[in-house]
Amino acid sequence: MKLVNPTDDQLNAAFAEKVAGWKRLTVKDPSKDPEWETGGYGGHGYAFRVPRFTTSADAVLPYIKTHNEKEKWATEIFVGAGKVSVYFKSANAEADTLPKAAVIALLRAHGVEITYGATTASPSPKTSTGC
Repeated sequence: MKLVNPTDDQLNAAFAEKVAGWKRLTVKDPSKDPEWETGGYGGHGYAFRVPRFTTSADAVLPYIKTHNEKEKWATEIFVGAGKVSVYFKSANAEADTLPKAAVIALLRAHGVEITYGATTASPSPKTSTGC
């Protein structure tokens, strides 16, 4: 999946599908938000609106924890110059808020390509300058 200049709604939907593993349900009224099924117990999940992962640390933090346990890696978070950078072993991202940076990094860790304009939303990989 590739996302170019995605909106928060597009990021939230991609996160629900690719990271959380939820399934989008068909809605009869296209003017309403789509509903999602979590998969639940025995394949019978619950239908609900997708959380605003990009603006809610409470919604995204459980997925950071699960990802860290899978990678056996601690998340690195840096704050500076009005940006938040989130680094996982497998991906990283930079955004205005922690939830949004975490969503982008987790999506990238799950194979989603995300670009903004001519550049990606993540900073360059960590490198030593040798100074």
